[in-house]
Amino acid sequence: MNMPSNLGSGGLAPKDVSGLTLTYGDRVDLLEQMVAGLCREGVGHLMVLANGLKAEPLARLHALARDTTVRGLSMTILESPENLGSAAGFGRLLSAARSVGTVKAVWFMDDDNLPCPGALAALLAVQAMHPGAAVSAVRRDRSYLVRAARTGIAPDPAPGVAFSMDLGRRPRNLWRRLTRGSPVPAPTPPAAVPIARVPYGGLLVPRALMEMVAPPREDFVLYADDYEYSERLGAAGGLFLAGAAEVEDLEASWNATGKRTPTLPQSQLVRLATMPADFRLYYSLRNALVLDRNRARGMAILPFVLNLTVLVMAGCTHAFARGRSANAQVILQAVRDGVSGRLGRSPDFPLP
Repeated sequence: MNMPSNLGSGGLAPKDVSGLTLTYGDRVDLLEQMVAGLCREGVGHLMVLANGLKAEPLARLHALARDTTVRGLSMTILESPENLGSAAGFGRLLSAARSVGTVKAVWFMDDDNLPCPGALAALLAVQAMHPGAAVSAVRRDRSYLVRAARTGIAPDPAPGVAFSMDLGRRPRNLWRRLTRGSPVPAPTPPAAVPIARVPYGGLLVPRALMEMVAPPREDFVLYADDYEYSERLGAAGGLFLAGAAEVEDLEASWNATGKRTPTLPQSQLVRLATMPADFRLYYSLRNALVLDRNRARGMAILPFVLNLTVLVMAGCTHAFARGRSANAQVILQAVRDGVSGRLGRSPDFPLP
């Protein structure tokens, strides 16, 4: 891939990197562990958006900032009286980072992300190999990232899919195995794997690319805004997965893939039917369908409609069978808004 000549030349050091994170509710205990990880990795600066924090956790956050200064990590706190969501929140952090001349790259982190030892060094090594590109660490609870790092193959999102519902997956996989064989771990896992989109947590973006690409779309509010943003980063300067850089989630994400726990069923349909009928269900489903619908063009329109129909019928059936009629109602509303492209904040689903 030919990179634009004005995207820089790599050679970044850990102190050139500013971490970006936002926190809400009372999650300072988690944030403290993430900050310790950034200190260990040698990050020079951290910007935190206090996303609607109340007085007590906000006071604890400022106390943490004073402590990190002693440990060599300067920490800037931005405050919002209300929870802006991830899209507007990270947009505000990006704007603040651009105003600091010493910031040569930003490293996105969720407030419960813990970078594994050597993660930043691995990211910077890949970024030096691909100057101007964005580079992501491997989130251990995202099976598609783990698989891409292991095999060196990161397939693009399949057109026609509707919120992971893909009736054609098994026939395609069978055909792939018959004609090309199943993907196997590479003898030597590649240092960098081209990838279409990644979550925020662990994403490193050099300054020139950050300034070139518009921030996350605020009308997504939260969920899928990271995919939409990272896709644009990749289109502008390249996007790679650094297999040697890993990030651990301290708190299990409700939508983590490939994991089954007593509170986290593996099936997406069961999750839709049983999770709280609140903002998580609405925004995650609505926003994902906006991206899926935009990707469904030409011959992909029919499979998208079929997958969407099965998704709605199966999701609502699961919900009614479990006595969760409210989930069925939210699923239907999210599908209507997602397919019609109706984005922005919904008054029916306020953020905490």
